[in-house]
Amino acid sequence: MHKIAFVIGQLSVGGTERQLLTLVEHLDRRQFSPLVICLSSRAPLADSFREIDCPLYVLEREESGRFNTLWRVYRVLREFRPDIVHTFAYAARAGIPAAKFGGKARTIQAIRTDPYWQFGFWDRWVLKETDLLLANSQQTIQTLSKLATNLPKHQVICNGLDLSKFEIERQKWHAPLPQGAVTDGSQKIICAVARLQPVKALEVLIQAYALVQRQFPDTQLWLVGDGPQRGELETLANQLQIRAQVIFWGIRSDVPAILNHAAIGVLSSKVEGLPNAIIEYMAAGLPVVATKVGGNPELVIQGETGLLVPPGDGAALSEALLYLVRNPEVACGFGKAGRLHVQENLTVERMVGKTEELYRELLGRHD
Repeated sequence: MHKIAFVIGQLSVGGTERQLLTLVEHLDRRQFSPLVICLSSRAPLADSFREIDCPLYVLEREESGRFNTLWRVYRVLREFRPDIVHTFAYAARAGIPAAKFGGKARTIQAIRTDPYWQFGFWDRWVLKETDLLLANSQQTIQTLSKLATNLPKHQVICNGLDLSKFEIERQKWHAPLPQGAVTDGSQKIICAVARLQPVKALEVLIQAYALVQRQFPDTQLWLVGDGPQRGELETLANQLQIRAQVIFWGIRSDVPAILNHAAIGVLSSKVEGLPNAIIEYMAAGLPVVATKVGGNPELVIQGETGLLVPPGDGAALSEALLYLVRNPEVACGFGKAGRLHVQENLTVERMVGKTEELYRELLGRHD
């Protein structure tokens, strides 16, 4: 039995956090015993890890400070004695040194988006001390190669989705619908699943949708997620006089049911890795409009599964949305191609299998 310790900055309802939950849930427990260390007190997914019998430490870095957090990570790892320490993004700043000082564990640093946090000397040292760099897109590897010389051995494993959740018979509402949401088919729904924060550039999307709504009043824009920008985005929708057509769903656990009522999936981000939202859109059979950033072009094949637009370009975004609204047959073809791409390349079984294979390879090289 090999012990795997995962170190992550927070357990919010985000893409990386949900991918970790999926990985831990599907790991072969006959071969691998997991433990999760969350550095921050921001851990709404904590109960989900406990429900799948995964030991979890929430260290509340905000209260204890960085040095004490590093010390506590070291102590947990020393007691657990992992074979592999698998860190995520900036959590490597604590996880990799603690692993190096505390034993003989092999180390993995997973960076799942372009590192838009400050990538300084300490990050370069940590990366140098990492046994294996793991990314979910080729674009992330290319970005890191510009920030740090002599990257460690690296590998790309794409995100994985549980396609069974997108079967029609399993799609149910888990909570009441927000006021104003139309689900009777009389409105064409443009849907964005994203945390409401600046990096997602949802203000650009709302402005682009205002142009769409003027030409096609029988449309709605659904924003699924929550975050610090919600009030600001609601104000913008009011100012553009489309507040009644912009539906804020908040955080939901019934995304497949929501996407079943959508016609187009959209992502307007400034920065991305390999976003789960796009994979979910494709699994639901939706055509995708996304910005040409990060790993988005590795998912959205221009003119085959969707359309790519420059980040921050509201005019281009509205034109792409209008094209799909005006051409439903083309949109349907994009959606079918996207669903097939997910079935062939982006399943949870494929992601977990490749990760387990990676663990065995890493341990085999040092046994």
